[in-house]
Amino acid sequence: MKNFITFFFLIFILAFPQYAFSQFEIKGNILDSETNIPLEFATVFINNTTFGDITDREGNFTIQIPAGYHELIISFVGYQTFRYSFNTRTLAKNYTFKIFPEIFDLEETQIFENGSYFHPFDIYIEGYMAWEKVGDLMPLDYGMEKIGSKYLIQ
Repeated sequence: MKNFITFFFLIFILAFPQYAFSQFEIKGNILDSETNIPLEFATVFINNTTFGDITDREGNFTIQIPAGYHELIISFVGYQTFRYSFNTRTLAKNYTFKIFPEIFDLEETQIFENGSYFHPFDIYIEGYMAWEKVGDLMPLDYGMEKIGSKYLIQ
């Protein structure tokens, strides 16, 4: 009889692992918030775990997770990182996440007629008692050393 119970228990564990180990699955797809285009190769993972996936061509992902409270993190180059907290008790069958593009502010570069490139810097010369500002434009190939937030002409 003892062998029969052990055999039945092993069959149950092998046949139904999601129930035996309380495994759940979170499924979804990732879209661009402005164009609704699926994002291929976005990274999707559960924070502080080794559970994760990368989206396919249609932006779909599937992650096996244990029971409990989790935080899903979605990251993709050029987009803001998205975080979603959830509980496996209230897990939906499928999710759609729309993530926003990251807006980058690039520094201004001025180009003059003679083809030289200048970058807006506050340029200082180290004096005896203090730094002295001497200009605000410097050729990009000119030798400078950055000290803190200031540039020193070499």
